[in-house]
Amino acid sequence: DWGREDAHALGVFLNGEKIPNHDREGNPIEGASFLMLFNAHHEPVEFEIPSVLGEAWATVICTDPECEAEGAHEGGTRLGVTGRSLRILRRQRKWAPAGATRRR
Repeated sequence: DWGREDAHALGVFLNGEKIPNHDREGNPIEGASFLMLFNAHHEPVEFEIPSVLGEAWATVICTDPECEAEGAHEGGTRLGVTGRSLRILRRQRKWAPAGATRRR
């Protein structure tokens, strides 16, 4: 539906935890997860960061020169994307105590 005249915005989630490949030792490959927010409209658009995708997000790329790139954004909150711009958020991993190991 991208060709529709009223389609101005698109959100894409790239889940780094669901990469189907394995390394040479047979361990699952895991990467970062990103939420990409595209706004092709000339007016600002608000997106809601789905809380089911993660609790904390950080802006890593924003094409709006006045975009606040620092700080975290909580899942479930609304985030504005200015007209004709792109914002990419990276899901933040939960903090783990020093020496903690992850199970595979």
